[in-house]
Amino acid sequence: GHAGRMEDDALWTEFNNARQTFYRRREAHFNEREREWSINRQIKQEIVSEENRIANGGDFSRDTTERMKNLDTRWKTTGHAGRSEEERLWTEFKNAKDLFWASKRSDNERRSRERHQRLNDAINRKQSQIANLWNQISHLESKRAGLRNTEYISNINVWIDEKKAVIRELERDIQDIRNKM
Repeated sequence: GHAGRMEDDALWTEFNNARQTFYRRREAHFNEREREWSINRQIKQEIVSEENRIANGGDFSRDTTERMKNLDTRWKTTGHAGRSEEERLWTEFKNAKDLFWASKRSDNERRSRERHQRLNDAINRKQSQIANLWNQISHLESKRAGLRNTEYISNINVWIDEKKAVIRELERDIQDIRNKM
């Protein structure tokens, strides 16, 4: 109801002042929130840009991997960027992150295959050296069979023993390589 003109005006003024205070505070709150979201959008966009540079850079070193992990941590600690941009930024962030880790896995697999191939090549070289040494030993043994000179026979025996020692060393090397595989 009506309380009288003087009372109504006083009540209206008091009510209106409270309402205006509420509206100013609400506007200040939303302005502050938008300012924070704007800062967070900018930070997240910088994170996405750096992630894209790293993901497309082809460098999968420990330092670069650590930078990617740090960007992930930074993303998680950065606040909300506003409803209109958060999903887009998240999609870009996730795509860059997924690209990096998939590329890193692919690079690791490639390097592992190359390492495995190098180790196999080393084994093949050593096996070829062993075969060559056995041929030399066989040649020396057949040469020794027809000799009468004991000094020369003794020298051949030393050479054979030396070659067998090299063969044992090469066989140990081959086993070490296989253990690494």
